[in-house]
Amino acid sequence: MSAPSAMPPLLTVVRAWTCLGVNLLATPGLGSVCGGRKRAGYGQMFFAFTGFCLLVVYIFKMSFGIMEAQIEDSPSAPVPAWWWQSGVIFFGIGWLWSFFTSISLVRQAARTARETPCPAPPKLAITNKSVPPIL
Repeated sequence: MSAPSAMPPLLTVVRAWTCLGVNLLATPGLGSVCGGRKRAGYGQMFFAFTGFCLLVVYIFKMSFGIMEAQIEDSPSAPVPAWWWQSGVIFFGIGWLWSFFTSISLVRQAARTARETPCPAPPKLAITNKSVPPIL
């Protein structure tokens, strides 16, 4: 028994717009992977995930510093700003990269739709014109 071939699914215009929505509104990179651009998608997810983690670490450090300052009634050490700045930059790189990849996917799908001929619909034949159809 042979293994099924790993052919990528046909990229339709609707699928390309769905990939764009997933990339820009849900997870940068996931739409690119679903659209067939795996290397770019994994790179985008890496940047977005790294930026997200840096932002979360900054928020936790700041929150724990505020709680510690209230408990001990003394000022806490400030959290370095590079945590959130790096997080925003990394996430922004991943998001912008996924935006440009999504635009490329939509253009590719539109080009494919223009080049592919539309099949003609089947012809309808009425065999007996004297009998109306049963409803």
